[in-house]
Formats: sequence, C-alpha cells, structure tokens
Amino acid sequence: MNNTTSTFSWFQNDINTVWAYKLASAFFDIRSIFYSKTGKQLNTPNFGVNSDLNHRWAEWHPSTRTIVFSAKLLNHYEWSAVIHVMKHEVAHQIVDEIFTIEGKPHGEAFKLACT
Repeated sequence: MNNTTSTFSWFQNDINTVWAYKLASAFFDIRSIFYSKTGKQLNTPNFGVNSDLNHRWAEWHPSTRTIVFSAKLLNHYEWSAVIHVMKHEVAHQIVDEIFTIEGKPHGEAFKLACT
C-alpha cells in the first residue's frame, strides 16, 4: 500500500457520510414524486455504502430499513446511474412498506411499484 492509498483510506468514513447525505437528498426528490402520484408517504430509509458489494449495485434490507449502495457504483458511474439504481431499490421499499406484499423480488408488486 502506498502513502496515497493509506491517506485516502483514512478519509473513507467521511466520504461515506457525504454519500449518505447526497443519497438522502435524492431520496427526498423521489419520495416527493411518489407522494404527488399516490398521496402516500414513504419513510426515509437509512443509507449505507459497502466497498465489498461486488455483484450488485445496491440492496434493500427491510429488517434495518437500509439501502446499501456499492462504492464502485458511487465512485465510478454517473449520478444518473445512481438515481436509476435508487429508484429500483425504492420500488423494493414500496413493496415492503406500502403494499406489504410478499412474493417474488421482481414480481407483479415490484412492477407496479416501478410505475
């Protein structure tokens, strides 16, 4: 590990905190659109960043009400891609918390939430 890498690692918690604030701000925009179309209020989830999330861009964890984003997505892709992934994960949140329907992760309830 060179000196630059170790210095960057030292600030990783601060960087993740900034990402969490930026993600929350984007969520508020999505939540506002959802409310205007449905009249239903989504509660703000927790947000996390995971550098080990290699096979997915993000995950919705209903037990902790957390959307965890891949550090790779946040650090290497355009913001529009992050928003697209967030909308996908918010659709999972809608199925769990608004529809309260269990079923296939990308089944009919999920498709309805996406609209």
